[in-house]
Amino acid sequence: MRRMYQGQDHGRILVRIDEKMAELNVSKSTLCRYTDSKYDVINRYWHGATLRRADLDILARICYVLECPLHELMYYAEPEQEDEQPDEKDEQPEEAAAPSAQE
Repeated sequence: MRRMYQGQDHGRILVRIDEKMAELNVSKSTLCRYTDSKYDVINRYWHGATLRRADLDILARICYVLECPLHELMYYAEPEQEDEQPDEKDEQPEEAAAPSAQE
């Protein structure tokens, strides 16, 4: 378990419907009509929009039309750790990393 959240980057939830739509050969326009949703909403989800506030009703309609569970359409993206130090076990001396010509 991680430490308590204190305002740092905590990652994000992303919606990706493009793969499922391609698998079913469903266009954005068709999904808009079938879900009674605005094109810009479907377009954001298709491009992998970060969810700030989820419209569960729209997500439910998308799941219904695409006949798939919600977890197939969204995922958690870990926070980016720019200042993170690599683990010591991942670091290898240059001699050990490349096999020598004598071996």
